Amino acid sequence: GGYWLTTAAGNVVAFHAPWFGSLAGHPPPSPVTGITATATGYLLATAAGGVYAFHTAYHGSASGADLLAPVTGIAADPTTGGYWLTTAAGNVVAFHAPWFGSPAGRSLSGVVGIAATRSGYVVATASGKAYPFHTPSQPGTVPGPSVVGVAADRTGGFWLVSAGGGVAGFGAPFYGRVRTPAGD
Repeated sequence: GGYWLTTAAGNVVAFHAPWFGSLAGHPPPSPVTGITATATGYLLATAAGGVYAFHTAYHGSASGADLLAPVTGIAADPTTGGYWLTTAAGNVVAFHAPWFGSPAGRSLSGVVGIAATRSGYVVATASGKAYPFHTPSQPGTVPGPSVVGVAADRTGGFWLVSAGGGVAGFGAPFYGRVRTPAGD
């Protein structure tokens, strides 16, 4: 019922969720760019493709691989216990999880994250484009300020979150948004 936040140095803070550890005192060679929950713990991903497992299975990393762009997100596959990494260029790398495709090679404004849905994943760009793969959700676009994140809904939909606090749902319920002093 809770959640975790991580810093670029790999510190993890738990909010009403169990804490399984962090990289505090042992910063990774590149910044942490993502965290994802698994059935038993969580995983951290770094810009260079490193993956760190806390109280969950480790299936490898992309450290040392020629990724062509930094890793911007990680998502755990709810069916296999594996995970996916995505890069700023839209590449998706699978570890003990099925690969359903990627938006790599398209004219992208920079991929900001990946989220696992019930049957696949969705990749989101800073310009607000969402690319669902093997998921019933429809592609979407969010107007306005730069998109900074993506999260999946348990029912198969997803949300995109903008830098101004806006939230847009695609097959997911709308619960509200954050109002900034500038109004967005």
